[in-house]
Amino acid sequence: MIKIAFIQPRVTYYNGGDEKRCLKIIEETLKYTNYNIILYTIKIDDILITENYKNFIELTSKNDRLQIKELLVEKKYLFINENQSQDPNKWDIESFRFNSHLYKELEIDSPDVLWGFYLSEGFIRPVNIPAIHNQSGYFCDYVPVRESIFKQFDAVVCISKNVEQKWNEKMSQPFEQSYVMHSGSLVAVSANYKKDFNNDKTNILFAGRLIESKGVQDLIQALHLIEENIGEWHLNVVGSGPFKDNLIELADRLIPSKVSFIDFTSNINEFYKNSDLCIFPSHEFEGLMNVVIESMSFGCPVITTSGNGNEEIIEDGVDGYIIEPKNIKSLGDKISFVIANRASMQIVSNSAIKKIQNNFSWEKVIKNLDHIVKNVLNSNLK
Repeated sequence: MIKIAFIQPRVTYYNGGDEKRCLKIIEETLKYTNYNIILYTIKIDDILITENYKNFIELTSKNDRLQIKELLVEKKYLFINENQSQDPNKWDIESFRFNSHLYKELEIDSPDVLWGFYLSEGFIRPVNIPAIHNQSGYFCDYVPVRESIFKQFDAVVCISKNVEQKWNEKMSQPFEQSYVMHSGSLVAVSANYKKDFNNDKTNILFAGRLIESKGVQDLIQALHLIEENIGEWHLNVVGSGPFKDNLIELADRLIPSKVSFIDFTSNINEFYKNSDLCIFPSHEFEGLMNVVIESMSFGCPVITTSGNGNEEIIEDGVDGYIIEPKNIKSLGDKISFVIANRASMQIVSNSAIKKIQNNFSWEKVIKNLDHIVKNVLNSNLK
């Protein structure tokens, strides 16, 4: 029986896409394989533990094939401490310190294979343990040390063909052994779910981290251009981040009383259910957005941008809509078109639900994971 170790130090205190995806992959791996699993993460004060992690612990607590090891990292190395305005590069400091504790545990536990989610973790390990790196995004610049770290892994798993291509274009040599493994939806939807649309008002949703590259400012400006031509509507922006104050100021100036800003919520499903249109106008550096898959699984027509892996999910005009990034007029025109053709929204909705159920099920994802793990193990026997 294969013993796989997942390395995700921040699942205890952070609710980013990779953190949520890691926990979901473990949950589904327990369901669809007979693997024994170890999760290595950081031990955090109970006050800082996320609801997502608490729910995961409760869900998996009775499974004897899962072992969770929370490793204590000294406070001065942690990204999360009393100084909440730290440079995000502090994550690397935390990661390298975590690695020093992790190495000792790997020598004791001796898993058959490692599966890590950050480039900073898992590349320093006992030489007899093969390692897989799960890469969910790409960088705007090329730094040679990243290529050096990539080469310490036996295989790289990219969340989309887009990510694999972007990295291979940046590096001096392409990945020696790489795979594409899409994500399934991180929210639960019943098999017979059907979308209900609002008739008197269009509820629009953006969900994600509020940083400039997510393009929410483009969405606000596009809505300002077309607001008088699309009937009754309201925009919900669900998320937090350093660009939030800028967005609030812009919304108050251009479309006052038309936008609600809501911090991240564990009840995101209700927003998907109540939204008629989901818009994610990211500029770049996205691998494959969880929110796109989640929105489609709830039958929300999605407008999103090209060059971010979205073409691997959406067939334009069939189960969603693709526009070029940073084009405010194009975004406004597409919103106007979708709202003016409300009868087609149900058709797109049904196609989106079917697309996710048929092509992005967790059973298929874990079958792919199993194939990758066994390939890596077989390669290391040669």
